[in-house]
Amino acid sequence: MKKVLVMSVVLATLVWTMGLATFIPAVSAATLTAGDLIKGSGSAVYFYAADGKRYTFPTLSTYMTWYADFSTVKTITDSEMAAISLAGNVVVRPGTKLIKIDTVPKVFAVEPKGKLVWVASEAVANTLYGADWAKKIVTIPDGFWTNYTDSGLSLSGTTYPEGQLVKWAGSTNVYYVTGGKKALVSSDAVLAANMWKAGDVVTAPASIIMVDGTAITAAVATLVDVSQGGGAGSVVVPTGAGTLTVALAGDTPAASPVAVSGTANFVKFGLTANGAAMTVSKILITKGGYSGTGDVENIKITDLSGVGLTNSTSLNTNGTANLTFSPALSLAAGETRYFYVKSGIVAGVSSGVTVSFAIAASSDVTSSAATVAGNFPVLGNAMSVVAVTIGTAKVYTDGTVTDTTPDSGDNNVIINKFRVEAGTTEAITIESITLMEAGTAGLSDVKNLELWSVTQNKSLGEVAAYDSNGKVSFTNLNIVVGKGEIHRFSVREDIVSGAGLTTNTDLVDGTEVLMSVKGNAYGFYITATDPNTWGGKGASDQTINTGALSISKSTTTPATGKIAEAADQLLAVFDVEAKGEDVRVSAFKVTFTLGGTGDGADLISCKLTDKDGLLVAGPADGTDALDYVNFTDTFVVPVGINKYSLKCRVFDSDSNDFTGGATYQMVATAATGITAKGVSTNDSITASGTATANVMTVATVALTATTLGTPAAQSVAAGTANMIWSTFTLDAANSGENVNVTNVVLEDTVTVAGNAEDIDNVEVWCDQSSASSERGDIYEKKVSDTESWEGTGNGDDLLSVNFVETVTVTKNSFVKCAVVADLGSGAGAGEKHTISLDTDSGDVTATGADTGATATVTPTGAGQTMTVAANGTLTVSVDATSPKAAIFVSSEAKQTVAVFKLAANSVEALDLDELTLTDDGSDTGVATYYIYSSRRADGVAVTEPIASTPGQAAVTAVITDGTVSVPAGSYVLITVKADINYIDGTTIDNGATLEVTVADGSTDVLTTGLSSGAAVVGTATNYDAATHQLYEARPVVTKDSSSPSGTIGTGASTLVAVFKIDNASGTQDIVMSAANDDDMVFNLSGSATGVSCAGGCAVVFKDKNGNLLSDSQTAINLGGGIAVTNLNLDFTDGTLTVPVGDYELVKVYANTTDFTTAGNSLQVWLDDAAAANFSWGIDSSAGGAQVMETADISWRGDIYGNTLGK
Repeated sequence: MKKVLVMSVVLATLVWTMGLATFIPAVSAATLTAGDLIKGSGSAVYFYAADGKRYTFPTLSTYMTWYADFSTVKTITDSEMAAISLAGNVVVRPGTKLIKIDTVPKVFAVEPKGKLVWVASEAVANTLYGADWAKKIVTIPDGFWTNYTDSGLSLSGTTYPEGQLVKWAGSTNVYYVTGGKKALVSSDAVLAANMWKAGDVVTAPASIIMVDGTAITAAVATLVDVSQGGGAGSVVVPTGAGTLTVALAGDTPAASPVAVSGTANFVKFGLTANGAAMTVSKILITKGGYSGTGDVENIKITDLSGVGLTNSTSLNTNGTANLTFSPALSLAAGETRYFYVKSGIVAGVSSGVTVSFAIAASSDVTSSAATVAGNFPVLGNAMSVVAVTIGTAKVYTDGTVTDTTPDSGDNNVIINKFRVEAGTTEAITIESITLMEAGTAGLSDVKNLELWSVTQNKSLGEVAAYDSNGKVSFTNLNIVVGKGEIHRFSVREDIVSGAGLTTNTDLVDGTEVLMSVKGNAYGFYITATDPNTWGGKGASDQTINTGALSISKSTTTPATGKIAEAADQLLAVFDVEAKGEDVRVSAFKVTFTLGGTGDGADLISCKLTDKDGLLVAGPADGTDALDYVNFTDTFVVPVGINKYSLKCRVFDSDSNDFTGGATYQMVATAATGITAKGVSTNDSITASGTATANVMTVATVALTATTLGTPAAQSVAAGTANMIWSTFTLDAANSGENVNVTNVVLEDTVTVAGNAEDIDNVEVWCDQSSASSERGDIYEKKVSDTESWEGTGNGDDLLSVNFVETVTVTKNSFVKCAVVADLGSGAGAGEKHTISLDTDSGDVTATGADTGATATVTPTGAGQTMTVAANGTLTVSVDATSPKAAIFVSSEAKQTVAVFKLAANSVEALDLDELTLTDDGSDTGVATYYIYSSRRADGVAVTEPIASTPGQAAVTAVITDGTVSVPAGSYVLITVKADINYIDGTTIDNGATLEVTVADGSTDVLTTGLSSGAAVVGTATNYDAATHQLYEARPVVTKDSSSPSGTIGTGASTLVAVFKIDNASGTQDIVMSAANDDDMVFNLSGSATGVSCAGGCAVVFKDKNGNLLSDSQTAINLGGGIAVTNLNLDFTDGTLTVPVGDYELVKVYANTTDFTTAGNSLQVWLDDAAAANFSWGIDSSAGGAQVMETADISWRGDIYGNTLGK
């Protein structure tokens, strides 16, 4: 009766379900294939198994673990259905759902063939299946529970049951759990081919580590067998969807010659996945042309870079070659990819033989597609064999590769060495090199494979990992090897894991060297050979070290210091290094070295945490009898150096242990205290090393508070805001724990009829980061309320300041703080305020951060005395950088004419309000004044003027508030620049002067005190900048580069100096003539021992063209030395004109006939001592030349010709 009831429930469920699939076509039972879904005229659906029997889906939820819908159900006649025996019930597919029954309070995972494994707790379920694990549960009716078998085993959260699909965070790889290992599902197409659903994949936690198994690269019959082995034989793997189209590429290689012992691409073809994703596992290639089956070798399919994708083989006796993609080639829906059929020509083949290859029929392509379409045969062009001697590429091992037994984590491990030798026929180009994985390590156990040119000493490329075929290819190498030359290579890789396994690479697949080589002379591809049958592998496999574990004291372990009687006291940090593989630690023992009155029972609730603070072992307690703590929790140490912290609660178990100064030192001895096994190998590991932490002493909470001597004593303007009045430190150097400070009491010692209430808006700011405050100091964090003193009169006034944010002073460290406040505008000049921490015991409120115990603090120190001033002061001066007297010419722009210095004392900063400038010169020379400040408070660049004004006898510039602020105790420079008016010699005459002046410092520079708000001016003094001269032309006099140097010549007319006069910026010619009484006064100096100069040593002056200017200086009295100061060029023999934009030279010649004695010397120079030493004229359009005297400016610093000597 119960059975009938159950079947009624099942049939009712499937009738409802099949309402969605009423148009299923009828088929003959004779056409059924193992793996079909079938139904008769009723609504029940069955699975048709390989034993010819049918299996029932007992519930809809069971059916949906295998199928997504009913679209593939086939309908047969009731008589045909009756002829198929009913064998049993289908169970829930492994790895899809968790199951339970109402009468048993347990949840189970399902393994293959209905084997049940108990999920032991909610925590285990959460670990394995995530927070939504309960949504995976389906309830099985009691009547069908007998279809399942309870294994008696349970899941603990460290591994997954057989049949589960899993992935790990940060990776898209999906794995199938089988035999305790994880098998990679190689592609989405493979996932679909095995009827798996992405929704059944769970994300595993990082704590679960599984060994790699054999990858799943195609549909597996046992995995898609819904009967779970209930029927004999094999279920036919379901066919896929879509159409695979095979087509000859339009650019398939043209018919062309191919050399004996050469290789060539014979066919280019495309594969297109239409309608669905699909895989291609095999393609049968058929040879054509007039050639024998033994004429070709190394037939394979490659990508367009020449990298092989299939096995490399020869033709069988039928003239075909079966090429297998391993793993299967995956094509996404709609994707088209192109390939070559590549083959080599065997040595000794006769000239004239032709070879072609084809995919002869659709049946020659094995794929997961429903159909294969194409215009068959897909045939390439015939290539003609030519018997020409082409180059050779011979590959040899190159030196010894020894087994270095690398550790996991080792990088750049050399695993293979080889060389390529080119024959003497032609140079060759190596286009690509492919290497196969060799050894027992998995593909993911190594990474970053690098091909290194030993010959060129450089990397030729790095590939992150082997592909799914276990190959790595280096393309576009284009390495040229000359005739008869050798190129050497090595292969390197990084070791990731694989303890106890081996790793190597192989360059030779069977007999084929995996290298694409082209001859440079004839252009044929060459078949690389392995003449010594080396085999292509590195001489020795690299055996990856099995696990090793060592321990040492970390550099981050706490320094020798103090700890508190509190929880979570950091006692040690250990560096635990795992090599070779991850290491599973099941016991970790730490012993205590005790001192003073401490004992082992004082350390309880000890914990071992990782670098992120996560608990890995504990808590565990020490005892009186055994001075150690033993952690027995299992945790995994990843490969590399890992930091583990030991924290304990320090507790006085006897209530008197800490009176004598108890000390503790943690020691971890690996050999006797750590039990470990390798995660991959499960081999036991004997750990090494001893880590001895520093001595920690139990101490009470302690804090010292000290008022510092900064800032220095100074005057403060009434109204000053946001000022630091004093600073102090809070120091926990002797504390056993961190200290929390919540209040301080401040004291203002007031003298000279002052009032503490003049100090307003009192705040405490502390230095708690690397940032700065808006004031620009280090005290960036406001930690207190804003308070104000209320005391009046002289004496000491106290102010209690509460901290709105607790200041935590780390033990063995300190925090600096500042008292920031405003000075009221009504404070009287001369008042004195000294602000400090009050020095009474208890005036700093501090407690232990761990214990809450109160620290007794008696502050020390005193602040500096601050004196109230009514306002700041201003000092005006001409700065040392102000330019000396200069010559300016017509229309010169923005010439610097004066620099003034405005300085404020330390009382307050001053805001510049107004500046008046007076021209004490001719009053007519300036078109526009521009005023600049070396500092700006408004954020505008200092290269921009703060004001400009038209030139007049006196000008006043009003400066916008906040533009220029003179800092307290500092200064700004005010630079005055001018546009010079046009000088015409009439309206503005040559020789006009410009002298910029601050005529009265008490009226012409107006500022406002930024703290006091008072008007602040300088003293009633006149501040004159230099007096400048204005002309239509400016002679620039220099020593010319052609002026002679070195040895003085001997002769009646020797060139001894050359001076240049430049008129580059003038608007009129410079004219020097006797008629205008112009002259240049020269000076001679030197040594004239033995020079008689009977009748005088004549000096002559000429211009740059050799025209005589003057030769009247003929009576020079040299005596024993030369000191002539009145050698005057008066232009009596010629006028010197310097045109606008041009220059002239004055060449000085002397009679040096008598300069024959060693040590004789002569130097010509120009002296700036008197302005009249250089008088010159301007050829003004106003009529007549005007005379200027400017030696003091034009020759400033004196101008020297070179010293000439014998």
